[in-house]
Amino acid sequence: MRKRKYQKAYSPRQRGDRCNVTVSCFVDADHARDTVTRRSITGMIAFLNSTPISWISKRQKTVETSTYGSEMVAARIATEKMMELRFNLRALGVPIEGPVMMYGDNQSVILSTTLPSSILKKKHLSCNYFRIREAIAARIIRFEYVCSARNFSDIMTKPLDRTAFKRLTQPLLFRTNPSQRPDDDPVLQVLEEDPVDEELIKTNVPKILSPFPATKRGETTTASTEAVPKIPVATE
Repeated sequence: MRKRKYQKAYSPRQRGDRCNVTVSCFVDADHARDTVTRRSITGMIAFLNSTPISWISKRQKTVETSTYGSEMVAARIATEKMMELRFNLRALGVPIEGPVMMYGDNQSVILSTTLPSSILKKKHLSCNYFRIREAIAARIIRFEYVCSARNFSDIMTKPLDRTAFKRLTQPLLFRTNPSQRPDDDPVLQVLEEDPVDEELIKTNVPKILSPFPATKRGETTTASTEAVPKIPVATE
């Protein structure tokens, strides 16, 4: 009882206006990018609302023999980073709305970590799986699919051609005025475009319209089965 009163009295209070924020993350891995050790590269970009605040481009510590393994390791690293970021924001009194939205371009990893019935036999991959699965079950994160052409973390894993690099970096480097309409947000425009969707439409892969959804606390939805609504651009 005394501990609860102490936490209530000294816990950080919310500052600024009464507007909650959303945290989202894009994660990707480039399998066996290092030609000397054949280790993969992990790339991650974290967003606070529509602003990138943290990013990682780092070589993994283990050699993975498959793309699935490198993507699983990258997802586990991103999960731990997002849990750390979420804890720090809450400790500062920042109200976070809903779980952290994490986006990747490997459907096998997303389905494996989303479905509780999935089983992995390799010990190190199963540890990564249960780390991600535990965060999803606790509603700390929500793992969704986004195609590679719209995955911002792709610029952190490997050198891209001029067109792809410009398409992914221009919305992040040159932002619009927050007072403009939400439709003018270049980040949302990039995700709404469909540069490679001939084969994507044939396979009926769900499209993500926005990386910054307004997910209500306690809301339960199935992963990768519905489009994410837009979120209005915050005004100063």
